Amino acid sequence: MKQNLEILLALVLLLIFSASSAAQEDKFTSLIENGAKMIRENQVDEVVDMLRELPLEKKSDIRIKVIENFANLKGYVMTKRREYAERWKLSYKSVILSGDKSTTPILVELLKDENHYVRDYAAAALGYMGDERALEELQRVSDQDEKGKVRKRAQWAHDQISAKNPSGKSEEGATEKVIVTGSRYEPMYFHKPDCRRVTGVVYQGTIKEISKRDAVREGYGPCPECMGGK
Repeated sequence: MKQNLEILLALVLLLIFSASSAAQEDKFTSLIENGAKMIRENQVDEVVDMLRELPLEKKSDIRIKVIENFANLKGYVMTKRREYAERWKLSYKSVILSGDKSTTPILVELLKDENHYVRDYAAAALGYMGDERALEELQRVSDQDEKGKVRKRAQWAHDQISAKNPSGKSEEGATEKVIVTGSRYEPMYFHKPDCRRVTGVVYQGTIKEISKRDAVREGYGPCPECMGGK
């Protein structure tokens, strides 16, 4: 009798574990397939809840990291809550420098977001990823987006991919000196020394002069004003 109860208990636990694993797999698949669309539809809280319930091995998937990063960005845009901004800043650099092209469909979907900050950073990430599948959508954005900053960023990304230099690490201009700026809540850009963003604005964060190559390596993007998004 006791042995039968132990077997029954083991079967029940196995069923519970299997159901839990299946639910987690369903959330993972749903986030990969629909996470970007949910962000576009401002369902940030739902995305964050689903992310929280994933096991660690699923959270390490770069596609999940991209969805989490942009959910935090959209969350900050929508609520202005600093914790969203802090989480976004913490992971954005590692996301865009990953070079993992499996993230391309997600980033292309995010190029259609209503918020220009999301579109801007999605375009920048695609430029670093270097996937030719993004060229058509980047061209559309560079031609039609209502925001000049986003158009320039998309054109820069398009040029990066077309030139087969997605990381921006060409030797040309490698030692050129640029000014880098950024803070916890401001975009990280590199500028020409006479850029009015540098000469006319007091930044809360970093202002320093380094080589253009090092700026790219450290995750700074081109100023869409003085660098023309290139």
